[in-house]
Amino acid sequence: MKPPDIGIFFGRPARSHFLAEELRARGSSVVVYNNRGLPGTYVQVPMAFLPALAYLFSTHHQIYHTSFCFVPALCLYLNRVIRGIPYVFNAVGLMSATYRDRARRLPFSRQAEDWFYPTLMKRVVAEASFVVCNSCYL
Repeated sequence: MKPPDIGIFFGRPARSHFLAEELRARGSSVVVYNNRGLPGTYVQVPMAFLPALAYLFSTHHQIYHTSFCFVPALCLYLNRVIRGIPYVFNAVGLMSATYRDRARRLPFSRQAEDWFYPTLMKRVVAEASFVVCNSCYL
């Protein structure tokens, strides 16, 4: 079986580069998309919802990976729902701790903290083909 064509859609630059090199060593074709990164290892994409989603929809990988919320994870969730392309979500931190701070920027901050962000996180995790957690705590 031929290794899959993979798109790493945002992540910490050094870790994404390392993951891409490991996957390439195993025969996969890998492209790293990020708003910043190591020269020669990534395609620059702005981390803003609509531009990132539009760019994602122009790509054609067999599977995607992200370790960032909320913009990249939401984009991959919508890509899965609309185009049916699977993704792996690497949970690298407890997102619920950020809900209040993120919600302060929105007009309905209480509803965002209590409903929007928790619902979004549940959908992202539920639609992922695999969820990777790097600790027992997560």
